[in-house]
Amino acid sequence: MSGEVSYAQVKEWIGEQALAQHPSELHGLITGWICAGTKWNAEDRLATLSDWLSAELDNGAVRLLEVLYEETAAGLVDEEFAFRLLLPGDDAPLNDRTLAVSQWCSGFLAGFGMTGRYQDGELSKDVSEVFTDLDRISSFSGEVPEDDENEADLVEIGEYVRMSALLVFTECAHKAVH
Repeated sequence: MSGEVSYAQVKEWIGEQALAQHPSELHGLITGWICAGTKWNAEDRLATLSDWLSAELDNGAVRLLEVLYEETAAGLVDEEFAFRLLLPGDDAPLNDRTLAVSQWCSGFLAGFGMTGRYQDGELSKDVSEVFTDLDRISSFSGEVPEDDENEADLVEIGEYVRMSALLVFTECAHKAVH
């Protein structure tokens, strides 16, 4: 497997396996682990993912998830801020993209929390505020009408979420190695 893992690839794999998780939620989970400073080896990572997904991971799944993990980790440390959220493309309905951002936030919070590395009192004010915001975004439900204002709002929210993940990574993963 080479190149970037796409949303479509992860969605296809999840569909083939009849899994309940959303592709963006899975990416959020992986990002949350990394941002917490977790240094799990590949075997532990894959065992945790297998448990979370309630699925056996075949060789194709292992390759897909490992590439997704490596790309995510590389994006978070990239000096050009190359980190990206795994979301549907701009051609997807606005409501689907909004749900994906919500699911990504849900996965991120779950991934960060399941590491058990931090208690609320150990987080900076900025990181605590980010978690409050991500929790609000993760609770979104409902229909979003297709219009330019909602489109612009989603772009702004998506960028806020992306930059928030980078902030959490910088503050928390850095502490884990120092």
